[in-house]
Formats: sequence, structure tokens, C-alpha cells
Amino acid sequence: MEWLLRAQFIMGSILKIGIIQNSSDADIAIDSAFKYANYLNKIWFKFYDNFVGNNDTLIVENETDEILNLSLYYIQITDSLFNPFYKSKGLFPIRISEKLWFFPKGLIIDLGGIAKGYLVDKIKDIILSFNIDTFYINFGSSSIYSHNYELNLFDETFGEFKIKNKAISISSTIKPTEKKYHIYDPKSQKLVKKRKKVLLICDKAVECDALSKAIIINPNLKEKFKWIEIRIN
Repeated sequence: MEWLLRAQFIMGSILKIGIIQNSSDADIAIDSAFKYANYLNKIWFKFYDNFVGNNDTLIVENETDEILNLSLYYIQITDSLFNPFYKSKGLFPIRISEKLWFFPKGLIIDLGGIAKGYLVDKIKDIILSFNIDTFYINFGSSSIYSHNYELNLFDETFGEFKIKNKAISISSTIKPTEKKYHIYDPKSQKLVKKRKKVLLICDKAVECDALSKAIIINPNLKEKFKWIEIRIN
């Protein structure tokens, strides 16, 4: 079994894609996936650099429209424990119509907690559009999806586990590279200063991404999402 493997630095992390080379379109598919990833990185860069609203009414890209909608949805179902606008003191973007949004003055957006999962799901759709059915996507080792392939994974906390036709997200209160706390509780407006780690296995990577951030803040929230496999340490 031969793999076509490629990796790029995207959105501050390494994005790896592996495709079984049994299709003549494997190269085109992986090129298309990375082209799209770089496109999203370009249009969302402003949201990684503390975008601040100024009572602006703006037409946004389709992807920005979708991820802002998803962010508001996950805020609602997690009782605001997942909140990309947590620095905004209660402000939220307002959708006026399709792709048209109002950004109140002082609104700060940080899509870091949901963008990886969103991109993984989009790349999955791109690769499937080329009729390729065996592949995996690994974004920063924290958001991963495998299609029609049993992917063996290891985490120093949770040990060995496997996924197939599922996505995972791993979140830790300790940032591995900097060895410091980095998960912010929007309700208490404080960093979560307890060593905790969660692993979620979901159908969609974006759902894993968003819910893992909420559940690491309040592990009791897992009772609300019983259809998702959740591990907490």
C-alpha cells in the first residue's frame, strides 16, 4: 500500500494529508486540498491577528459566513463555554443577511478554536469529490480525520487508539510547545489553571474542535453529548 504524503505549515500548525495512490487523480486532489487550505489561511489571517470590529457592516466570503454561523451555534449549545468572541465583553457579530455581517465596535474574533476542524471537514469533501475513498488528514496532531482506513494513533495521555471514518480532537489546558495554560473560560473570564486533557471522537472535525474546548472547561457538559465518544483525563 503506497501513500502520497504531503505536509505544509498552515494557520500556525503542520497540515498533513495522506492519500492512497490507487487513483490517477491523487496528485490533483492533494494539490486542490492544499490550495484551498492556503486560501482559507489568507482570508482568515485577520481573525488570527485580533480582528477588532468598528461598527462595520461587511460582505464576507462564503467560508467566513459559514464559520461565524457555526461559532454562534456552538456558543448556544455549549452554554457559551465555547466562544471565539470571548475577548469582546459580551459583543457578538450580527448576521444581517447571507454573507452580510455587522461587527460592533470592540468585537474581537479568535477563530483558533474552530478553524482547524472546519478546514479538515472541507478538505475531506474536496478529496471525496475526486472519487478518492482512502485518505487521512492530520492538522497539528489535534484535529484528525481518517476515511476508509483504520488509522492507529497514540497520545501520551490516552495511549493507543484507532479511528476509521471518524474525526478526533484533542485539547489540553497546557499548551505543549510553551508549557503554559492557554484555555480561557469565557464565563469566569480566567484561564483554566488545572491540568486537564480531553479527546473527542466525532463524525465531524469541526464539532470535535468546538466541543472539546467547552468540555475541557466543564467536563459535566459531556452528559449533553452522549452520542460522541469523550475521554477526559
